[in-house]
Amino acid sequence: TAAYGGGLREMMGMGLSIDATTEAAKHLFAKATNGERRLEDEVNNDVLAGYSLIYQGCHNSTSWSDEGVQYMGLVQFKLCHSYYCGDNGKCRSQMAGDYVVDLNTFVDSYLESKLELNRYKCEMLREQCGCNGENDDCMYYCYKTYGDDDLKWSECQDEQGNEEQYGECRGLEIENDDDDDGGRRLGDDGGYYTGPYCGPDGEGVYMSIFKDEECANHVDDPAKTYYLLSGGKKMKYSLKSGNSLVKNDCLECKEPVEQNDDDAADENELTRICEETYQRSAKCETYMTDMGYYRDTSGCSLIAQLNMMSSMSMQMVGFSGSSGWTLGSFGVLMACVFVAVGAATYYAKKAKKQQRR
Repeated sequence: TAAYGGGLREMMGMGLSIDATTEAAKHLFAKATNGERRLEDEVNNDVLAGYSLIYQGCHNSTSWSDEGVQYMGLVQFKLCHSYYCGDNGKCRSQMAGDYVVDLNTFVDSYLESKLELNRYKCEMLREQCGCNGENDDCMYYCYKTYGDDDLKWSECQDEQGNEEQYGECRGLEIENDDDDDGGRRLGDDGGYYTGPYCGPDGEGVYMSIFKDEECANHVDDPAKTYYLLSGGKKMKYSLKSGNSLVKNDCLECKEPVEQNDDDAADENELTRICEETYQRSAKCETYMTDMGYYRDTSGCSLIAQLNMMSSMSMQMVGFSGSSGWTLGSFGVLMACVFVAVGAATYYAKKAKKQQRR
């Protein structure tokens, strides 16, 4: 099971207890979703429409209880001006903002935005090639000629996937070809649940199978468990598959005009992922000068601590037993862990409660 905790779990397998009780953390994350920010967010929409979102990484926040080690996810992302956002997900400008948001919020809005964008791309292909809805041969030729790597052929056949369900913790459902309802839900009688979590490398986001409805405690081998329960099917987006739910490509925050028919009155309507993750995130906008008076730097300390914790934990795992690590180095790391992971745990729990309301 070590693979599902990542470097932090290996480093801290010593029975420490981390409680999210710091008043600073509570104040910071409460502010991210406070109604007082509503006016600021509306003003910022005009600015954010010129930016693209880049996924940066994912952290497992950890807590200990009588039931064992529990994990929650926190995602870091960057807002980079679209002009400077490269194809490889790199921002070529320092005038960017850094943010942290809970994993479920990010994955849910990310997958929904990707589905909406792909539907839009399919419609643009149909118009470009003059294909009608019943001419699959025309559409397939158009897809192969003009489609991009992110667009799946099934999506242009109006066979939309159900990826949006991966953004939440829910009872495990396995599709059966002979069932009238298309599947059976195992959350009630089998005690299994499924949801996203941060991979051990801190880069990918994967699906797992859990023992509890909070999706905090993994089964020993999620891919094997799914294989046995499904009668031989492979689990999508499992760690063993190596296929992450999210990528670090550039996602423009401004919706295409044609995609915004339902709310055309809004001049700069944002995509769902930019709107939702921005509103619910801890923010570090020190270098986003075009935000002017509305720049928010209240999350800079937390983000810096998460970065340091991630970097130092990787070094410690890689060089465990090396004479290069001193007691002082470990003390600095643990100080960062207590503050950053404590805040992460508090925020993730708070976000889950808000989603249930």
